[in-house]
Amino acid sequence: MKRLYATLAGVTLIAGLSVGQMSDVPQSHWAYEAIEELVRLGVIEGYPDGTYQPRRAMTRAEFAQALARALRRVTTRMDELSNRIRDLENRPSGGGGGGGTDQGLADRVKALEDAKAEMDNMKRALETIQRAAANLPGEMANMSADIENLKREVAAAKARLDALEGKRDKVTLKGDLTFGVIGTHSIDGLYPMTMEGNFINATGELLSSFEVLHEMGLGVDVKINDDVTGHGTFLLGNALPYYGGATKNVAMYGGMNPGSSNTDVTIWEAYVKAPIGLLGNNFNLTVGRFPAKLTPYTLMRIDPGYYTGFARYEDGAYRVDGVHGAFDFGNVQLALWAARTSTVRSNNNLNFSNLMFNNHNTMGAAADQFAGARLDIGLMKSEEEDGNMLNLGATYYAAGVPAGTPLGAPGAGSYNRVDVMGADLKGRFAGFDVGVEYAQTNFFTGDNKNALNKDNWVLDGSLGYEIGENIDLKVGYREIRPRFQAPGSWGRLGFLFNPSDLKGFYAKAGLKVGGGIDVKIGGSFYEGTGRLANGVGYQTSDKVNRLMGSLDYQLSERWNISLGYEGVFWRPRSAVFGSPSTNPVWNYYTVGLGYDLGENASLNVMYQVLDYDGKGVAALSGGSSATKNRGGVASTTLSVKF
Repeated sequence: MKRLYATLAGVTLIAGLSVGQMSDVPQSHWAYEAIEELVRLGVIEGYPDGTYQPRRAMTRAEFAQALARALRRVTTRMDELSNRIRDLENRPSGGGGGGGTDQGLADRVKALEDAKAEMDNMKRALETIQRAAANLPGEMANMSADIENLKREVAAAKARLDALEGKRDKVTLKGDLTFGVIGTHSIDGLYPMTMEGNFINATGELLSSFEVLHEMGLGVDVKINDDVTGHGTFLLGNALPYYGGATKNVAMYGGMNPGSSNTDVTIWEAYVKAPIGLLGNNFNLTVGRFPAKLTPYTLMRIDPGYYTGFARYEDGAYRVDGVHGAFDFGNVQLALWAARTSTVRSNNNLNFSNLMFNNHNTMGAAADQFAGARLDIGLMKSEEEDGNMLNLGATYYAAGVPAGTPLGAPGAGSYNRVDVMGADLKGRFAGFDVGVEYAQTNFFTGDNKNALNKDNWVLDGSLGYEIGENIDLKVGYREIRPRFQAPGSWGRLGFLFNPSDLKGFYAKAGLKVGGGIDVKIGGSFYEGTGRLANGVGYQTSDKVNRLMGSLDYQLSERWNISLGYEGVFWRPRSAVFGSPSTNPVWNYYTVGLGYDLGENASLNVMYQVLDYDGKGVAALSGGSSATKNRGGVASTTLSVKF
């Protein structure tokens, strides 16, 4: 305490106190702002009672002396900061005493952040001293040179810290770990179909017929330089082999549950991105294995896992090997690409990203390479975040398939190339969301002759509207001609993925009731297009409706429960189903429970009852019996990100 008084014996004006303690310093005083700022930055210290004794007059000499002391304090702290920066520069990248451990890296990052905060304080202190010294030109004449020298030191320290931060951010690691368990059982001793398109084993019980899936993903982002970046994601697990390579764009049913396979090693993504100056504009180039996704009716991968939550398979993107380039002309963006899918294989030689050209009427084939372009034009954009907007998109690409691939049931002949083209319009006006998409697929033979160009398109238009923050509505109409076959993802009927040869209306509504309750309902109401011969395709006399409803309730901060129902109601009358007079029904009843384990971790449990009644129509029975087929599926997913 005596040492503190001795240090401040010549300083009668400026006290080391917080702003709240300076009760006897009038804010009108000419030195108040400088005192306040230097105290806040911890540059000057004062008397223990938090005052500077107002009965004594403050002289210019006393204030000049205080500023000189503050400047010496800044000089000392700058020397200390320089030594800390030198220590950071000499540490190994794994971090100080921690070596290459995570704790060592954390300590290094913390030290870097502290050094940057100290540097910022010193910079502000120098600016404050310089402003205050301007009021004392005579007394502070010798200080200006010191201030300028210190400012140059601060600038040099900032450059060194920026360089260190660049090294810190050069490589970023992240990962995830997911476990999934799926158990199935039959109620009638038959073989009902799951939502994932697999038959349940009739003899299996819930605890004796289950699969355990696991997957660890490790992602790395590399900043090669200021412009060039790299990214890679590596997978270790058996989830990808279980789901057949994440390519369930086939609306086929007839396979037993595939069962879990051996652990596989996969390069999920590995690409480099670099901007290139071309034609006076930036051309963003991507080379390697990258995600490819366009619109639901042109290029989008179906999520193969209905019962488990492996998040990376839910993004709708294929992974392809090739090159992708994008021009940005302001309101106009143009993307070009050429890529292969046949080379996208795992360590066990699993092709996990086939582009499948098929629908529920034909098996189709997988493309081994494709190339094309995508154009996006911003026709209108409001300055407001949720204001009016209008975007026009156009897509074209050609995909090669094995020569001589048969066209299948929709038509005769074979093909070896498919051209996919489409246009889409999205707009927002006065709170309404408008969406229209048209797409078609043309099939060509080896000599580039058109093998199929009729009844090969889809048209989908929708209108949505939000009423406040709690209600959203959407209605639409779609017609999917029987020969349209694209590797997209536009919906399902029960376990039938990407249905075609249908037309009709759909609607959905969402309501936030309050109290943590969200309700959603929806329906699709279709009939056959009648474009193919009776006995080959759906006729207008064939009807199918799909109704859905769900209720989500947030029980507490961590617990939530969900209830769901889906029903598919058939009214088949044409020869393709044997001209029946009955109406098969598929019912799915689902209950789910989720628990938030904290940041980046979650646990979810689900159970679903499958209730099919084909009513004598074998093609629509949902299982091995032409009548009742019932079963259950239980699943658990634990997901952690790190």
